[in-house]
Amino acid sequence: LEMAESEISFHQLPYVCLINICTFLTPQDLARLSRVCRAIYEIACSEGLWRGHCLNRWQFCDIHQIRDGSQRWQRYFFARIKVEKRMDEGRPIRDYRVKTLRKHEKDIIDIISLSGSNDDIENPKSHIIISLSDDSIVYAWNTVEGIPVWSPDKPVTCIAGDNNNTVAIGDNTGHVMLYDTSDWSLKSTFVPPTANRMILAMKLVTLQVKKNDYSCLLISYSLDDNTGDIVLYDITTSKLIAFLVCSTPSTSISIRGVWLAAAQETAGDVVFVWDLSDIISGSPSSPPPSHS
Repeated sequence: LEMAESEISFHQLPYVCLINICTFLTPQDLARLSRVCRAIYEIACSEGLWRGHCLNRWQFCDIHQIRDGSQRWQRYFFARIKVEKRMDEGRPIRDYRVKTLRKHEKDIIDIISLSGSNDDIENPKSHIIISLSDDSIVYAWNTVEGIPVWSPDKPVTCIAGDNNNTVAIGDNTGHVMLYDTSDWSLKSTFVPPTANRMILAMKLVTLQVKKNDYSCLLISYSLDDNTGDIVLYDITTSKLIAFLVCSTPSTSISIRGVWLAAAQETAGDVVFVWDLSDIISGSPSSPPPSHS
């Protein structure tokens, strides 16, 4: 059989074939290819291609550091490459920032980064971190200026933060205070369900259960009888929406989606797991159920 020879141009290839060809190009070659014409530009700037390059190089990427708009993954890739190059070849202050934050007199036992206060990676301006030392002192730092910008006037045993300009601090009485990091004003105070409770762990999380969004405060307490419980508050309404009883105190809590896991670090044979969609009702103001 004789097959008729026909010519096909690069532009006539199916979109899937063009994308597959582009997967073999380096990021630099892909950027050069995007300058050929508008049709090739749209293919070479595909979010899927640049997402792959980012995750292959760094494995973890915080795309929220890039402002909304087109080609976020491509912009993230070259912005982070620029930061790496400055760190490798540049000089402090001129090309990158190095700050030593000195204020604590005792060892630092916890530190959190408030990503909600961080400007995007393309135009870094300010960033806030919170540090807690062994003497129950907390400082909030402006990392650009290298200075403390806030410190509560009470002893603190644990800290937590989120992406919504909120920081939580807990004291040795089990009380938790929420502060707005935009002006460091007190937003609300949460009192433990009963007395004689010590905070072991704390998180600020956002849950979506039954099409309802919950901005939540998650607290793990220990009790005098060597048991524990975990409480979940709706920050918006300050309502207690879940009360979970544990046979042992939980020093470690983790949440992903609607799944909550808790365990005691010194008792590795016990892990508690809850499906919060089965616990939290559809209404944030409904009475909290108790589960053990």
